[in-house]
Amino acid sequence: MASISFTKEEEFKLKEFRSRVHLIYSEPDEILVTWLRARDLNVDRAEQMLRRHLIWRKNNQIDTLKNWIPPKCFFPVLHAGHDLDGCPIFLLPIGRWELRASIENGDIVPALRYIYQYLEKVISACRDAGVYQGKDVEAFAIHLTPSQFQREFQWEGESLDVVLYSRTKIINPRFQPWFQR
Repeated sequence: MASISFTKEEEFKLKEFRSRVHLIYSEPDEILVTWLRARDLNVDRAEQMLRRHLIWRKNNQIDTLKNWIPPKCFFPVLHAGHDLDGCPIFLLPIGRWELRASIENGDIVPALRYIYQYLEKVISACRDAGVYQGKDVEAFAIHLTPSQFQREFQWEGESLDVVLYSRTKIINPRFQPWFQR
């Protein structure tokens, strides 16, 4: 992980925060400080948020999802590679997603686990890209592909492809979706 700088106040708060959570959370300071920053350096609120996060992960068995095999592919997602900055690119063909059917069939719990599993894969892809590049990769690009609805969908007079491309360029200006190559 690349070294990041801390303000004097962050260093002071980080020591207090680490003393409170070191037994339950052993991540490096570069990760730990993100919890403080998310709560404007309020140690009590950062600790509360971290503890709730760890309870949520335990209750939803997030750490066991790596080996979990879903009963079916609820929502197809494709890790399509990396953009020119090394950020992972994911394609989500939302036109094929059957969220309503999953809910109506009572599959919402495994569907949510499937989504959580894929979010863990996204985080892992960012970490792996960072290790490979020797720098932190804290961003990823998601390209929504509405499949058969793509040609019919219009937004403010533009095709969805153009809108998605312009939105993607805001996230990462060096990414070019396949339809622009």
